[in-house]
Amino acid sequence: MPALDTWLGGGAVLATVERPTRPGSTGVVVCPPFGHEHVLAYRTERLLAARLADHGIASVRYDHPGSGDSVVAATATSHRDGARLAAEALRTAGCTRIVYVGLASGALVAAAAADDDPDAAGLVLWDPPRSGRSWLRAARALAAVSVAGIDTRPGSAVTTAHDGTVTVVGADIPADQAAAIGALGYPTGPADRMPVLVAVRNDGDRRVPAGYDRDGIDIVRVDGHEALLGVSSLSARIPAASVDAVGEWVTRRVPPEPVPAPMELVPTERAVVDQDVEEHLVRIGPDHLFAVDTRPRHGDDDAPTVVLLNGSSEHRIGVTRLQVDLARRLAAAGIRSVRVDRRGTGETGPVVADEPSLLFTQEWIDDVSHVLDHLALPADRVGIVGLSVGGWLGLRVAAGRAGFVVGLSQADYRSRPAAPGAVAAADAEARPHVRTRRDALVAAVKRHLPYRVALALARRGHVQFVEPVIRAPLAAGTDVTLVLGPGDGAVFRARGGATAAHRLAHLPGTLRVVELPEADHAMFGAATREAATEAVLATAVAAFVQDPSVRQAVGV
Repeated sequence: MPALDTWLGGGAVLATVERPTRPGSTGVVVCPPFGHEHVLAYRTERLLAARLADHGIASVRYDHPGSGDSVVAATATSHRDGARLAAEALRTAGCTRIVYVGLASGALVAAAAADDDPDAAGLVLWDPPRSGRSWLRAARALAAVSVAGIDTRPGSAVTTAHDGTVTVVGADIPADQAAAIGALGYPTGPADRMPVLVAVRNDGDRRVPAGYDRDGIDIVRVDGHEALLGVSSLSARIPAASVDAVGEWVTRRVPPEPVPAPMELVPTERAVVDQDVEEHLVRIGPDHLFAVDTRPRHGDDDAPTVVLLNGSSEHRIGVTRLQVDLARRLAAAGIRSVRVDRRGTGETGPVVADEPSLLFTQEWIDDVSHVLDHLALPADRVGIVGLSVGGWLGLRVAAGRAGFVVGLSQADYRSRPAAPGAVAAADAEARPHVRTRRDALVAAVKRHLPYRVALALARRGHVQFVEPVIRAPLAAGTDVTLVLGPGDGAVFRARGGATAAHRLAHLPGTLRVVELPEADHAMFGAATREAATEAVLATAVAAFVQDPSVRQAVGV
């Protein structure tokens, strides 16, 4: 049966219910990790849910309240509240045996949820960190070296606001929630009353939690997690054997008993964010792209709309909820938006262990075209905003179909799509590039090529150059805005951006380059995200909103 997209708790959190082909009594709550770990683990958790469904076991995957697509704000009890809502949904659908599974920092959530639930039937701690305190300390340290604008001096607090908000990669965590996460551990109560699996890495990087290395607890060692967690989303790989081990254990230790009726769940496909904004869950095009349609309350389908495209291989929320917050601010200004999972990301398409990366492929170009087909709006009522590869996709499809394109952290100007799986992680800034003598020679040759020669090579796909990528939308009358940090600005200039701007100034579309003095390419930093958001709001309001008060509020 197809997965069911729904909000739980009257719109509090977004969840996906995986329904088995044959109904059974066992249901699994897949407790999400915190921060960027959830982004990295997303497809792995989807594969586990699919494997469980094949064995007659339903599951719910969800966002913590205050994270992901959730509507409600984060609180100190968010990790408990989300798990409780997911378990209630399974029980309402007829599941009587609930197992809590937590991957990485999600293991802390699963342990707390199983301890809270007197009727829990099983617990899986899957690659668990030592404690909430140790996870938070490591996450803060990683943010200190990864995020622009954070004070990294010895002894300094890794925060982004005076209210104590803690920045980790992929999330800004309110102070009370951070304290609650830091207090999480592994209560031993669940081990005394239900089957427990502890799956730890073979490489010894993580250990069996205290109190769980004892008789009666199943302990297995699993491979592949070093290629899933602690890496860029561009290079994360699903640990298939680990997924199989967890799925097999749940099926064997908490086997589903037949139930007489199929799961009965009525999805909630609309959520009210506030008095001005509502969101709808939709599927788009022949590949059933999962999308969230954010609009002014009771807004029309023909309202001016911004298509939001995320970067990397990440799903629709964007880095640290960038697209969620942006979509809701656009709706408050009277502008509809659609944020979408392209194939191979988030909830779109089947998930397989060895799925190839679709970075910079024709498949992703086609996905964006299908979103524009779905909207069926004239070009002057459509805008496209994309981060990194999302900006490149917008530039590829916008000509004649959108009034403006905003490329955030635009750093790639390839003129031809790649084949699936062809773009290596190193080519997409996932890892430091080790320069060889040949690399240095090629770079030197490029710097000294006459502009027209470099342009000809770029059009044939041999080198990257700005002009071929931005010419088509500008020639069609589409305005192009590039929001660049220092590194991206250097790439723009090195690839002929200044000359391209001069040569293309006569075209009907307008090119605008916004350079941020301090910004990280991934936009993990709060200051970077806020500057980018303001640039997008100003562009969209200038294009679509006539109300003087709204225009003045965003500086138009």
